[in-house]
Amino acid sequence: MTLMFPFLQRLLTGSLAAMLLLQGAVPAYARSFPDAAGTAYDAAFSYLSEKNIVTGYADGSARPNAPLNRAEALKVVLSLDAGLQARVQYYRTNLPPIPLFWDVEQNAWYAPSVEAAFEKSLITGYPDGSLKPGKLLTTEEAIALLMRSIGEGKTAGESAGLSLYVENRSSEWFT
Repeated sequence: MTLMFPFLQRLLTGSLAAMLLLQGAVPAYARSFPDAAGTAYDAAFSYLSEKNIVTGYADGSARPNAPLNRAEALKVVLSLDAGLQARVQYYRTNLPPIPLFWDVEQNAWYAPSVEAAFEKSLITGYPDGSLKPGKLLTTEEAIALLMRSIGEGKTAGESAGLSLYVENRSSEWFT
C-alpha cells in the first residue's frame, strides 16, 4: 500500500491543480496552456477551461506538475460547490476587518475562501491560530478537505481515528 502513496499524491495534486484558479465570469472558450500540452493533464485542463472552471496562473501557465499550497487547494475545493462559491463571492465584498487566522491578511486573494471554508467547518486552522496558507498541501489535507466539502467523514475539529495507511496527527486541521 505504501507504493501507492506517491501515485495518490501525484493524482490528487494533478487533479487539484487542474481545477486551480476558478474565476467568476470568464470567456466561454477553451484556453490552452502551453506547459500542459502533451502531458497527462492536457485533456483535463482543456475540459475544465472549456467549462470556465480554470484560467491558469497570471503568466498563462497551468503548472501541471507543481504542487499546490493550502490556499490554492482551498480555492479549488470551494470552486466545486455552487453554494460555497456563492459564499466566497459574498466575502469578496463583505470581508470582516479582523482575520480568522494571524497569518491570513484580509487583502490576500484567498481571504474570502478562508472565510467561506471556516464558516462551513471545512477548516479550523492550527492550534497556534495559524492557517499556513503557503504551506504545500499534504495528501492527508487534500483528502480531508475533499471529504468535508462533500459532507463525508469528520467535520473540522473532530479527531480522526488512527489509520495504518494515512498519517494522522492530533490537533491538526485535517484530523
